[in-house]
Amino acid sequence: MSFLKRKQSIFFLVLFHVILSQAAVIPTSSSNQYIPLELFKRQNDHHLLTKRYVNDTSFKLYNERRTEYLIKISVGTPPQDFMVSFDTGSSDTWIPSSKCSNRACKLNAFDSSKSSTFKLLNMSFSITYGLGSISADYAKDTMRLGNISVSDQTFGLAMSVGDNIIAPTDNTITSSGIFGLGFPALTANSDTALAYDPFIFSLAKQNLISEPIFGVYLGSMDATGWAGEVLLGAVNQSKYTGELKYVPIQQNVNPKTQKLDYTYWSVGIQDIKVIRNNQTASITAAGNSSESSMKNAMLDTGTTFTYLTKEMADKIIGLITQRKPSELGQSNGLYVVDCNLKTTEVKLELMIASVDTNQPVHWQIDVMDLIVPLNENRCGFGITYKENSLNDNFIIGDIILRSSYLVFDMGNKRVGLASAIGMKSSVF
Repeated sequence: MSFLKRKQSIFFLVLFHVILSQAAVIPTSSSNQYIPLELFKRQNDHHLLTKRYVNDTSFKLYNERRTEYLIKISVGTPPQDFMVSFDTGSSDTWIPSSKCSNRACKLNAFDSSKSSTFKLLNMSFSITYGLGSISADYAKDTMRLGNISVSDQTFGLAMSVGDNIIAPTDNTITSSGIFGLGFPALTANSDTALAYDPFIFSLAKQNLISEPIFGVYLGSMDATGWAGEVLLGAVNQSKYTGELKYVPIQQNVNPKTQKLDYTYWSVGIQDIKVIRNNQTASITAAGNSSESSMKNAMLDTGTTFTYLTKEMADKIIGLITQRKPSELGQSNGLYVVDCNLKTTEVKLELMIASVDTNQPVHWQIDVMDLIVPLNENRCGFGITYKENSLNDNFIIGDIILRSSYLVFDMGNKRVGLASAIGMKSSVF
């Protein structure tokens, strides 16, 4: 399978520093496991929380350039460690093979000959991203995340990797692959006899985590050192304020079967509004509960910015800057804006379809948190557009996702949203 995925511009590639530490978290059950991992960069849900704190291994991110979040996984016996991009916008996990000759594979690659539990599968696949493509063979081996392991976990062993996808440098820690957290139907071989569950779904099905959920806190754009946390099997109350508001996951057309299926972590956008001086302007002009007016939006931690249609992006930037988009210019795909917008009180509001579509969830983000420094004198706006978007979905990237604490609920096929601690967003 080949699919288009928007990644950050080449000039904006991220470098990471990893620090091992311990973290206090909230488990969901004393009988099952949860695992807190620091990222390198309805019904009553109170049963998910207890007051018992337990220390466990966490991994930290050094967020140098605000572009992606990495997490540490281990593959093989004995384990070989990899820093990989934490990606809710794809489902296949892959790492470079030691047989890969590309520059991108040189710094850290998996040597299958050194693993006693490695099994090569008779199937290859390729994935196309915004900055290049990879070709890989499917394999099975023991995969570990913190202190949890899954035997015979299917993953991709990349034989060819585009230089700009993981962009290694000689003196920094960078991504050595992708850690996919999308639904099983999105994997490249989901329509074959070798169909498999991604690692996070394997944990849930094998009852290796207390609940089939994972909570994500990304931290602020300007955070240095550790930037975020993913907590498997539980939610961390200390990372958000207010109540979690849950919205259902929307199905998308699976390109392999042409049928509706759960593929991406997509939510339904009923309307987008810009709020300035207590005046509200609707972008979509929909503003109703009709399913035909709703647009699916992928919640994608593997994408830096947010992508809408050009018409909508132009309307938003025009309302925020009070200027015509053609007057602003662009740099690396972003609208160039006045850096003084970092102090604006203008807000952007996404209206997310709930189970009761007549009562959408309001996700309000301060525009100041969407302003990205390009250099000393210029800033960019983190919402832009890309023509011919994948499956006609919007893509909600880190620029917006970091404003909220996110709970990805595999069992109930829903996402919980709350205002992330330290951020000015609100969810109601």
